[in-house]
Amino acid sequence: MKDIIVYLDRNSNEPLYVQLYKYIREEIKSNKLKNGTKLPSIRYLANYLNVSKITVDNAYQQLLVEGYIESRERSGMYVQQIEEILSTPLEFNEMCISTTPFLNHIKYDFHYGTIDSENFDFKIWRKLTSQALISSQEKLLQCGDPQGELDFREEIVNYLRSSRGVSCSSSQVIITSGTLNSLQLLCELIDCDNKSIALENPGWSNSKFVFEKNNFKIIPTPLDKDGICLKALKEISPKFVYITPSHQFPSGVVMPVTRRQNLLKWANRTNAYIIEDDYDSEFRYIGIPIPSLQGLDNNNRVIYLGTFSKSLAPSLRTSYMVLPKKLLDKYKENMSMYEQPTSRLNQKTIQLFMSNGYWERHIQKMRKVYRRKYNILIESIEYHLNSNARLIDGKAGLHILLEIRNGMSEDMIIQKTEMAGVKIYPTSKYWITPSNLAYPVFLIGFGGLGENQIKDGIKLLGDILNNNNNNKL
Repeated sequence: MKDIIVYLDRNSNEPLYVQLYKYIREEIKSNKLKNGTKLPSIRYLANYLNVSKITVDNAYQQLLVEGYIESRERSGMYVQQIEEILSTPLEFNEMCISTTPFLNHIKYDFHYGTIDSENFDFKIWRKLTSQALISSQEKLLQCGDPQGELDFREEIVNYLRSSRGVSCSSSQVIITSGTLNSLQLLCELIDCDNKSIALENPGWSNSKFVFEKNNFKIIPTPLDKDGICLKALKEISPKFVYITPSHQFPSGVVMPVTRRQNLLKWANRTNAYIIEDDYDSEFRYIGIPIPSLQGLDNNNRVIYLGTFSKSLAPSLRTSYMVLPKKLLDKYKENMSMYEQPTSRLNQKTIQLFMSNGYWERHIQKMRKVYRRKYNILIESIEYHLNSNARLIDGKAGLHILLEIRNGMSEDMIIQKTEMAGVKIYPTSKYWITPSNLAYPVFLIGFGGLGENQIKDGIKLLGDILNNNNNNKL
């Protein structure tokens, strides 16, 4: 075993583990550390350099990922023979820690925006697309109704009435190319002196971006166990509220009916509008879906947003919004020059998918698929993570939250998991104001992973987190 003598600049902006990684890498490349040389143990080198074991472990993990060293079971770390050295070494800094060095090594990506593609019936989709082309080929070449295809909007109305309790007519439905497109159209519709909007804190950061670009006054509004805090809304009196009540993003809270009713009373009393984003209400794993806020609204105070991104496919770029009659009049008066933002062929295909009964069968099938994945995820977390993590479970949608309690910072968890080939997503980006959380919380999506990938990915995540906990002993 060879001692490593290196000067670590503790006043540098470059992390200590990056300095150590670079030093060992250069020693190997210059053949000063020869093939087969055993490196000091993590504990020994940490004590020798007066740094934490995490610092040494992170440096070693990066060298492992890049192939400079290898880990031999029950023996330690050894220098590996380098057949070919890149002429330009990888520049490794804090800005690229969580992305560049590791992207090609991510084996288990728990992204929350992906869906299951293996259970999509491409044969049916091809048949219906061909049918749409044959039956409507001349119409599909024209621009069409700015609000979207009438037959498609009528199918959406029927579906929303039966599954979400939404009360509307096809004339109130506007087809858009995504939820952000829906929000942008809303911002252009809204013409008032008081453009203040309450946003859930934490909440979907993309919505904040759209409202800020349209000169809204953003009011961060806290959550409680039932969703957005009604007491806070009464104190700030915004003219608009954007919420995700059926599965709050990212916390997973499902707003109960009582809170919904009280929220509607507040909106009616203050003449405020509620923007209800019902982005993944199809997937609920315990109990029955709670009716939409819009379906409980008797005073036209709710703007309802829906999408096919989670239930069908994000690539279709097909969403919709249901406007209250007052805003619908403004839309027809001021936005009739807009053209359809979504492919007429996609609209026609989805309409046939719904009218022929395939949609209902698809949703029922995917509920079973996602429920099984959800159960596997929960069981794997409970088995492999033990006391190092706390599950924050909303029992709906395509993601859960995981609070990690093993003493590591959010950045360190990201670095260690990505170096090992696991990608999980911090929730810190969704806070408008700094959070006061005692432990870092991560968003774990499961829609796009297979069952074995979920099991293996969580096992590896547990190994990483448990290993850090053991290192502290």
